[in-house]
Amino acid sequence: MSDHKEDAANLDNAARASCRVYGCGRSLLRAHALKSILLTLGVHDVEEAGDGDAALAKLKAPGAAFDLIFCDLQMPDRDGIETLRALAAWERALALSS
Repeated sequence: MSDHKEDAANLDNAARASCRVYGCGRSLLRAHALKSILLTLGVHDVEEAGDGDAALAKLKAPGAAFDLIFCDLQMPDRDGIETLRALAAWERALALSS
């Protein structure tokens, strides 16, 4: 492998290792499968919630920063679309107040 390819592979590994992923959904089986796939890919920082309200609370918490969010469309309390819309509205309000 050339030095450039090794550098790119090492960078990819480092990027995956530092990636923060948040998954929310009602299915424990899907959450476990998602976590297993991400671990296999080298992503080790995976957090999860069982419903949209818990997800919003975690995502809005001070210091919360995630690179990727997986959101089930059918969840108790608040579905995935409502959750993502509420998160987007909250982020817009933050940007306007800054």
